Amino acid sequence: MEKNNFTEFVDLISKYLSYDLQSGCMISNLHDLSRDDSNKERMEYVYNGENHLQVLDMDRIARTEYKKIKGAADKDSIINTADAFIITGKNQWYFIEFKNSIIKAGKKGLKDNIIKKAYANWYMLLDILYTMYQKGIRYEGFCYENPVTFAKNNINYILVCKQEDNPEAYNLIKKSDLAGEKYTPPFMLRLKDYLFRDAYLYTDEFLERKFVHGFEY
Repeated sequence: MEKNNFTEFVDLISKYLSYDLQSGCMISNLHDLSRDDSNKERMEYVYNGENHLQVLDMDRIARTEYKKIKGAADKDSIINTADAFIITGKNQWYFIEFKNSIIKAGKKGLKDNIIKKAYANWYMLLDILYTMYQKGIRYEGFCYENPVTFAKNNINYILVCKQEDNPEAYNLIKKSDLAGEKYTPPFMLRLKDYLFRDAYLYTDEFLERKFVHGFEY
């Protein structure tokens, strides 16, 4: 892949981890990262669409090399993260989380887990960015002087569910799309209003049509 914002960021994380992310299979794709690991009987994926985008496997980074640097024992879980991370040519950052479940009111545990992942993922990247900054290595697209403003201008969080399992969510997403907007479930407003530029729900088909097809590094 030719040099761009995403590859520059991958290089920075590789230097932090002292680890070649490419050789360690930490660069993946949306299909593979949408696998539901809770299903031990069969492999099931939330996203089965177009699959040319390379993304960072955030969960693997957090649970392996980052954990080692932080000195955690193997049995300890330092951080739960979103599944994928990618940066556009316009320096918009995207955390993408796949959920093979029904997104509806009443599932407090699932919703709290999604919010915690968003915050934890952002804090992990801040830790990496500022650690490398102290060593004289910068990601030029990041505002070290004001990370709060940077997050509100540049970071987006997409929660992705299966369209066939979420007809109610699909209708809300479709209605918002027809109005030229994105659908943000009430529990995700905590991310959109207080932390990130945007946070919204897509079905797998909307992700392919509205995000993957138009993506540019």
